[in-house]
Amino acid sequence: MGFTYNQATGVRTAVSKFFDPAYLTQTVGFGYQPVPQLKTRFGAGLREVITSEYNAYADDPSTSHVETIKVDGGFESVTNIDMELDENLVFTSKLELFAAFSALDEVIIRADNTIAARFNKFISIILNMQIINDRRVTPRTQVKETLSLGFSYTLI
Repeated sequence: MGFTYNQATGVRTAVSKFFDPAYLTQTVGFGYQPVPQLKTRFGAGLREVITSEYNAYADDPSTSHVETIKVDGGFESVTNIDMELDENLVFTSKLELFAAFSALDEVIIRADNTIAARFNKFISIILNMQIINDRRVTPRTQVKETLSLGFSYTLI
């Protein structure tokens, strides 16, 4: 669930829940892989926003009824990087860009970057940063940082 917080009163208000809104993208285009660690693709596609309770993400306020599904045609680009920096150190990154035909100057950006390090056969650490910039959802860029410590042991 997502919330907005009123700083003056401390009250939180729900603005989303699991799969509400749901974002789906279908694209047709071409891909290019100049080296094994880098893949990129570009094409024209559809981006769907599906809501059930939190309709503000799909609703067009200029109409009299409330829309629960919004479909935009546009351009999409996705680039993946998967690099082994060292024997026990891996960097992965994914950058997604989508620009609707109706608003080519409003590019939706989603980036997911991860560094995974394995200290020994039992302990690993993962650093992750996600960045989302979608002006239709919020005027501010959303950033999520995660630090994970993992312990693994094989019984058999």
